[in-house]
Amino acid sequence: MNLLSRFSIGKHDDSKRVAATPAVDEQLDDLVRQGYAAQMAGEMAQAEQCYQQILQLQPDHHDALYFLGNVAHSCGDHGRAVDLLRKAVALRPSEVAFHALLATTLAAAARHEEAIPSYQAVLALDPGDAQAANNLGCIFKDQRNTGKARECFETAVRVQPGLVEA
Repeated sequence: MNLLSRFSIGKHDDSKRVAATPAVDEQLDDLVRQGYAAQMAGEMAQAEQCYQQILQLQPDHHDALYFLGNVAHSCGDHGRAVDLLRKAVALRPSEVAFHALLATTLAAAARHEEAIPSYQAVLALDPGDAQAANNLGCIFKDQRNTGKARECFETAVRVQPGLVEA
């Protein structure tokens, strides 16, 4: 399963969006697919353009916010990525990938205190996410909180015994 199939292409949550016609829904889906394809090809400017078009049509499109945040993160614009990802998380708090990328972006920006609740949200939604447990353990280790670090590392190794980092 590719990453794109995990998101809302063709599955529209009418409770959190502006009224749209089926033609607009199809246009949004096409733009997400085009943006994702450009992103996977490393064409970040093209991907960003697609996601921005989506947000012009539907400002609260959680997938476009997430993917645009991913582009910003990939380009090293962590502040912008955090802003976009926080909006995506607020719109879709049950989406593990949104929390995971927010946590990773916060950690990459050396905003470790802010990353902790995001990693904890990932683990609350998916207790089997060994990478999130490991990353959280690294933050606790850096903070010299050995008890919490050990607990996270043990969880990571229990879930994924071959995890080298833990």
